[in-house]
Amino acid sequence: QHFVARHALFQRAGHHRPGALAADKYRDVGGIGHLHAEQAVDFLFLLALLHHARQQLRPAGRDRGQPEKAAEALLRILEQKPDFLPALMELGRLRYNQRRYEEALELFRRAGEQGHPDALLQLGLMIRDGRGTAPDPRAAAGIFLRAARLGEPRSQAVLREYYGSGMPELNVEQSYFWALAASMNGSYAAASALPSDARRLPAGKQQEIRDQVDIWLGSLGDPAGQCLRLIDMDSPSAAFGFCQRATGNASDPRI
Repeated sequence: QHFVARHALFQRAGHHRPGALAADKYRDVGGIGHLHAEQAVDFLFLLALLHHARQQLRPAGRDRGQPEKAAEALLRILEQKPDFLPALMELGRLRYNQRRYEEALELFRRAGEQGHPDALLQLGLMIRDGRGTAPDPRAAAGIFLRAARLGEPRSQAVLREYYGSGMPELNVEQSYFWALAASMNGSYAAASALPSDARRLPAGKQQEIRDQVDIWLGSLGDPAGQCLRLIDMDSPSAAFGFCQRATGNASDPRI
């Protein structure tokens, strides 16, 4: 009975006070020792989201939420399930916001090892900017490339800037490739840069690279399946481009 409205609460907790109030009632039932392991993980994650979300929900000058309570719930989850991606990502974001960068870096690294595109993006940004570690733009470029190959559009846009400016190397063809990929995956910044990038290449080469991007995107697999997989991984930015392409097939019942 605790979890009948679980998914609705997940969606509402970050945006609407009624969702938080409803979850307070769930919390006050008393303890989680009587719950099955999977239910306990879900319950703790919901509480963590609420404590974290209330930092944005409550007015300035009043109780802004209890991030350490959120962290406590997330750490309890990770004791039971060390590779639970939503908890790794949520705790990583929380620690980053607290400027506990070394802890955030390690959490994003653990999530990135499981192929989480958003985690790889955050890891690359932190290594590039020297948060929690010494700055290393070249190492960050390799991490952005891993995320970009998983369909993460912000990483693709970063690679467009890297190759266009000479880091890790000047390569206008690779710059245009990632600009096209990012724009097709919903990056407006990359789309707005396409005309200037195109002027650096002959028309025939532009078409050749467009064909390469189409082939590469096709090689990533079924767009609808990738869309749902990345949503399940809580990686909406990477999911967006796949979901957008999947909507072209309205007959697919998964859409």
